Amino acid sequence: MGECLERTVVGFKGSSQYIGWSANLRIRTVKALTFLEAAGLALVDSRTRDISATPLGRAVYGRALSEESPLALSLRVIELSYQNMRAEARFRGEIE
Repeated sequence: MGECLERTVVGFKGSSQYIGWSANLRIRTVKALTFLEAAGLALVDSRTRDISATPLGRAVYGRALSEESPLALSLRVIELSYQNMRAEARFRGEIE
């Protein structure tokens, strides 16, 4: 996920605070994920560390995408970037 954000979010591009090693950005990411869990929008599997959206989270995401807004555009760009990264990893044989 960090690599996806670095590729797509303007604030991370060319930043000296790469999310992969920046303590500040890691803390902010953990706080955001903690908020999403507390709000019932996301679940984190403690065994596999997989993050998934709850039904409520999917509904909120769908509602955000249905609007014509900068948020909707940003979400679409990040989603496309993530899909491209997964395709690249599959091509390299890193995931199935």
